[in-house]
Amino acid sequence: MHAHPFADDYDMSTYSNFWKRQAEVYMSWTGNVAGTLLSSLNPWHWQSLLGYRLALGSGIIIFFLSVLHFINAFLKKYTNSHYSFRLLFGAVLLLSITNVMPTISEGFYWYTGVAVYLLPFSLTLYVLCALGLEGRSSIWWFILLAIGSSGSPLQMVINGGVLFFITTSKLLTKKKPGRIILLAWIAVLIPAVIIIASPGNAIRNAYMPTVKSWSVAASLVGETYRQTAMEWMRNGSVLLYLFVILLGLPLLRISRRSFIPIAAWVAVQVVCLVCLFMNTYITQLPPTPRVVNIIVFIELLSLPILLAGLFLLFISENSRINFAIRPFRILMLIASVLLFVYLAKYALYRPNNLEEVIKDLANHTTQSFDDEMQNRYQFVRSSKAKKLVLMPLGNHPKALYSSDLGKSPKLWLNSTFSTYWGIDAVSVDSFVLDKGFKLQSSLEAK
Repeated sequence: MHAHPFADDYDMSTYSNFWKRQAEVYMSWTGNVAGTLLSSLNPWHWQSLLGYRLALGSGIIIFFLSVLHFINAFLKKYTNSHYSFRLLFGAVLLLSITNVMPTISEGFYWYTGVAVYLLPFSLTLYVLCALGLEGRSSIWWFILLAIGSSGSPLQMVINGGVLFFITTSKLLTKKKPGRIILLAWIAVLIPAVIIIASPGNAIRNAYMPTVKSWSVAASLVGETYRQTAMEWMRNGSVLLYLFVILLGLPLLRISRRSFIPIAAWVAVQVVCLVCLFMNTYITQLPPTPRVVNIIVFIELLSLPILLAGLFLLFISENSRINFAIRPFRILMLIASVLLFVYLAKYALYRPNNLEEVIKDLANHTTQSFDDEMQNRYQFVRSSKAKKLVLMPLGNHPKALYSSDLGKSPKLWLNSTFSTYWGIDAVSVDSFVLDKGFKLQSSLEAK
């Protein structure tokens, strides 16, 4: 891995007292207690690039395993599928997730993004498996749920929405929610109160637009969904995912009409809309890529529920035998293949995340980016000047590059970088290259 810290990684790694830093962030910026704590454990605080990369690798592995575990438990409970099919299903889902992520650099290769968004989402999947699909109850699952809920307001809303649907569905079917649901609500509501009560919320909102428009937020959310839908239609991995879902429909155990899957999918859409609208209304800007990443994860996970729900709406009470027989399976296979081939033409020449990552590796763009960053660190460490002008990065690999420092030392990215390294000011200017300096050098400001 050739990942390097950027943006919030520098800000959250600059402190002298760990617990004092937690209090400062809570009082002056955000109430995401778990997110702040995990972000502050960034190995870059100790200038450990190896530790930084190991932490990213661990976060990605945890996420992949959580998705595979969730899919295995879900399909095992609701279908007659073999383990090999469940594994194939999970692998294709992960391929789709990786390929359609709006920003893979902020989703997988940025420690702050992993700590605040990816890890809490992964913990939620594990908890849903244990409590909802496998029927296991332990105090540790509720602790993990509380940690996930306090990772970010996004995950808090997601967890609350899922719990609200589960509770409502049980009440409508005249079933008592039970002790597990009650404890789960406690694990979600306590972090919610802590997040909302943070004095830092008011300070952070002072940086947001004072005039807020509902119509602007709605149009931004609509544009996000339009772009996501177009990307899905042009992406071969999503079409492959649809193909695998269609193959699995005949394996459903449900033998009667049921509106529960459709209701569950609608509930997921409501939660996603609330999360996106909350983000756009506060900022009056398009949803941040790291937020859209999580929404894309959820939408892909809910897609089988939608197709299964539509499938079940068109069967009669005694039609289970009709779609379990072999001729139906063959017909489903043929139809799925034809649909996949027809739609795949839109994806043949469409570059995706994995293709661009492979191209960056083959062209040595990733290695060159790593060399540039290593040279930058070496120069900053060895320089005795307090004001530095650095060369702009010449290599921008898809998976690793998000942004570079700017020309003005007053920019937030520049100020966090200079504070971390203990210098007065830093800027990036292309004239360093224009003057004939080698790629491996930088210029000290006089």
